[in-house]
Amino acid sequence: MLADDAELRICSAKEADDTLLVAVVHRNYALFPLGDSWLARGWWTIPPGECQTVGSLAIGMPVFLSVSSTSTSGPRIHAYKLHSGPIPVNDSVGIERFFCVQRDYFERVEPVLEGHNTCPPGWHQQLFNLYIFVQRNVLLTLTLG
Repeated sequence: MLADDAELRICSAKEADDTLLVAVVHRNYALFPLGDSWLARGWWTIPPGECQTVGSLAIGMPVFLSVSSTSTSGPRIHAYKLHSGPIPVNDSVGIERFFCVQRDYFERVEPVLEGHNTCPPGWHQQLFNLYIFVQRNVLLTLTLG
């Protein structure tokens, strides 16, 4: 991580019974300051007690997350209380947004966030149920279970 990077790590709680499945849509400043885009990627499989870095950017990073888990009884979408009011920095809040994903590993870049609302063939809408804004110079670890 560079000195000014924002980095987000997701951990599955040690006491969790299920493996987390995580997809993200975040601002992509790969061409900053010439331009930016929005990057959708997934799926990270995070067993209980383990962590994965799901995003790292040179400046502050808005991130939408789809969090579900899988167990012997099948997949389960995590439920979070919907947030109202100003979005806090470096803290997760419940949201309800839908973006396009694939069943297996995927990576897709769109010039605007709304581009991820229209699914190409073979993609489907998925609930993204958490939002977080990671400030510059912050390595944020979010533990979910």
